[in-house]
Amino acid sequence: MLKMGTFGAVRWMMGLAPEGMVQWQMTLIVLAAIGIVYGAVIAIRQNDIKRVVAWSSMSHVGLIAAGLFTMSEAGLQGGFVQMFNHGINVVGLFLVADILEKRLKTRDITTMGGIASKAPIFALLSFIIVCGAMAVPLTNGFPGELLLLKSVFTYNAWLGAFAGLTIIFCAVYMLRIFQLVMFGGTKPSTEHFEEVNSIEGVSLGIVAFFVVILGIFPQSILDMSGSAVKSFLGFVG
Repeated sequence: MLKMGTFGAVRWMMGLAPEGMVQWQMTLIVLAAIGIVYGAVIAIRQNDIKRVVAWSSMSHVGLIAAGLFTMSEAGLQGGFVQMFNHGINVVGLFLVADILEKRLKTRDITTMGGIASKAPIFALLSFIIVCGAMAVPLTNGFPGELLLLKSVFTYNAWLGAFAGLTIIFCAVYMLRIFQLVMFGGTKPSTEHFEEVNSIEGVSLGIVAFFVVILGIFPQSILDMSGSAVKSFLGFVG
């Protein structure tokens, strides 16, 4: 649903009032950059795994909005690509959170630990999805995030540096989750944690596949978004 907001900004705000967008451009980008850091800081402070994912989504969509509001080719293309890829990653993260909640009857990551030793396949697939969310090179999150940061930095170097904090903060809260959930000694709640079943494994595997394949071969989606961006920029002038 967050992506519907950025889609609406493109189709309605930019499409109907491009001159107004230019007038308020700096204000909108500053607010989006603040949202990036605000969402990330709150995500770091959370112990509920679903709340971490939710606040991280707010931070990521803040970066998408900042790139889109630059109204540049790189910003719009990065925004379109990242809206698609973030949709894949957040589905995977919520699926991981759902599996943990069903098995452990809790979403508190401080009560978890040692799951990698009990369910290595689950841990591996989860790690691939986490890497995609962090925009690690050769994952689907990297091309879009790189274009978005490039567009903001080109618009204003200081805002670009501030928005770039998302790289650090995202690594902090995502690796914090993974460390607390998967590593360390097992807790009473995770002592008998079971490996993912076939349905869960296939579901996570599909998400992990797209995380990797769109990271290694991003040009297919970049070509599609590139033609749409050029058409849109021609329309708004």
